[in-house]
Formats: sequence, C-alpha cells, structure tokens
Amino acid sequence: MRPGRGAANMALDEAAMELAREGRFVFRTYLWRPECVSLGRNQPTGESLGGRPTGDMEPGRDVVRRPSGGRAVYHGPEITYAFVAPERALGGPRAIYRAVHDALRTALVGLGVPVDPPLTRRPREPDDAHGRRKRGVSLTLDECFVSPGPDELTVGRRKLVGSAQWRNSGAVLQHGSILIRNRQSMATVDGGGGRGAIGLGDLGPVPARSEIVDAIVVALADRLEAETEHTAIPRDVVRDATTLARRYDQTAWTWRR
Repeated sequence: MRPGRGAANMALDEAAMELAREGRFVFRTYLWRPECVSLGRNQPTGESLGGRPTGDMEPGRDVVRRPSGGRAVYHGPEITYAFVAPERALGGPRAIYRAVHDALRTALVGLGVPVDPPLTRRPREPDDAHGRRKRGVSLTLDECFVSPGPDELTVGRRKLVGSAQWRNSGAVLQHGSILIRNRQSMATVDGGGGRGAIGLGDLGPVPARSEIVDAIVVALADRLEAETEHTAIPRDVVRDATTLARRYDQTAWTWRR
C-alpha cells in the first residue's frame, strides 16, 4: 500500500478503468500523503468548507475531487480501496456494490470486527433537538459517513466503511474508505462532525493493515469466484494516470461546482 497525493490516487483509479473495459477486475488499496479531503464528483462546493479555496485548508492537508460520487470524506488513518470492474459484471453496478461489501463484511468479521447485520433499507433521517425533520441544513465534510444505507458496513449503526461509485464507458469504479481512526470531524467547518462514523481503533486493538488487506483479497476472490494475481499496474495505465493527474490537480476541477 503506497501513500500518494490525492490527485495521483484519483488519476490512477480512473486510468485503471481501462483494464475493466478489457474485461478485467482490479482491486488496489492505498494511503494518502498528505492527509486529504476528497469531494464527491457532483458535490456542490457550497456544501463543503463553505466553498473556501484550497489555500484555506489547514497546513499539511490536501483536497481533491473524486471521479466517484457521494459526499466528502476525510482521508487520514484508514485503508482506501479502489475496485474496477466491467459495468455488466455480476449483474450491474448495484450488484458490484453489494458483492464488494459482502467481501468486506466477511473479511472484517473474520478478523473479529463486530459488524452489524446489513440494513435492508435506509433508516429514517434523524430528527433535530425539537423533533423536526432536518431540512435545508448545510452539510459538513463527513456527510458521507453520517447516514448508512442498505448493504453498508456499520458497527452500532455508525459507519465503518464509506463507499461510492462511478460508471463510465462500460466500466465501474468503486471507492471506499475503511476507517482505522475516525477523524472525519477534522475536515468539517465547525469541527463537530464524525458522530456518524466509527474506526477500527474505537473497537479495540487494530489488526495490521496487511492482515486486513489480505483478508479482503481472499474474501473478494471467493465472492467473485476468481483467482488472484498480484501484479504491478501496467505501464500504459501509469502513463495515462500521469496525464489525468494534471486535471485532478487543477483548482477549476476541484472547485468546479
């Protein structure tokens, strides 16, 4: 698991989608250096950091816009995964989402993590202090971890893994963050976020990252009924990623909405 800048990580994930268009599955895990906030592909910047520019981020942190959807996530102590697959594999994007989460659940439960049974439907939005449904409330940067949906991984109904997808030209990219420590509040405007998230470190001793990744790979291969092949990303994909990284580095892309 190599750490990388936000733009480089996102560019490599997008470039790897070409392998899915050739009929291949690719699963990779990585870290972030420096720690980074990633915004969802179509997330309005007014919902994040009050629309502030990158220069207002705390020193030592980065910001990038993902190619995948969803809302913003703070990437600190975690394992980030990217899974690319042909769009029609397993029955389509929703089935891909479910299959990956099934594998994550199997792996984490096997490591002793008390993951909740999967939800069958999204829970009702919580009321505010006056018993009213919240409407028109500004979203904070941990919003992706606030409200768990069907098939998502939670402990005590607090989200342990946040995932998002993007479909493009016959391929699906699924991103996800497996939290080691819950630091989602570090990216919120008021510092009060993170209540809907939980990290492995909140549950007791944390297995080694390599142990977690190995367990996921085994579970995913079993779920896909596929053989695993540990290999480097092809050179042409790395070359394409270098070009794509220029877009992910641009302020116009990051703050485009």
